[in-house]
Amino acid sequence: MAFAEPEPWAPAAIARLDVRPGDRALACCVSLATARALAAAVTRDGSLVVVGEPRTAHQLANLRLPQLQAFAHPLRGGARFGVFDALLVCANTAPDLPADAWAELARANLRPGGRAVFDLPAPNAVPGLAAAAAAAGWPAKRLAALAGPDDGALADALRRAGLRDVQRELASDLLRADSPGDAVAAFARSLDLDDAALADLAAGLVRAQGTTGPVELLVHRTRVRARR
Repeated sequence: MAFAEPEPWAPAAIARLDVRPGDRALACCVSLATARALAAAVTRDGSLVVVGEPRTAHQLANLRLPQLQAFAHPLRGGARFGVFDALLVCANTAPDLPADAWAELARANLRPGGRAVFDLPAPNAVPGLAAAAAAAGWPAKRLAALAGPDDGALADALRRAGLRDVQRELASDLLRADSPGDAVAAFARSLDLDDAALADLAAGLVRAQGTTGPVELLVHRTRVRARR
């Protein structure tokens, strides 16, 4: 979701990770603002490796922070980027990976005792937007980028991979916008919407919520913590 940074859920995800000065941290699918916050948390005594899309990797490289390295790399289960004290996966959209792949990412990259936090879109991440899409006559698959893993399935996968202290956490945030058009515009990039599709979805949101004024959309997240 192309929210204005920082995203509403990112500070809580970072706090749950309990990043400490001097930590070696790995971050995947994070925004520019989230990466900068993590870099500040590990300080120059630590290190941060960020793996993401080319645009974000380029922006981070331009920051020239000595403790930060950024790579454009496709994620796969079990991909090894080093040995880390902490892993954060905080995606705005749902990467096309099964729960077991996320678990393997943690197992392959964390030291024994290392900490992981996964913060991903929930299966029905934005019910208000789903209602708007239905009102606009869209098929559910047009919102597939916002449908992430179930927290129970992710927790089970982490346990199968041998991780400990697995904890699921209720995570929801409100996206407030001045109008239905502004609300759906936050999702334009993640859903690959052109101007006509944005107008269509905004009209659906007007019908679903019965207003052309300020709107609130509840955003559900799948957040799971674990230890290697």
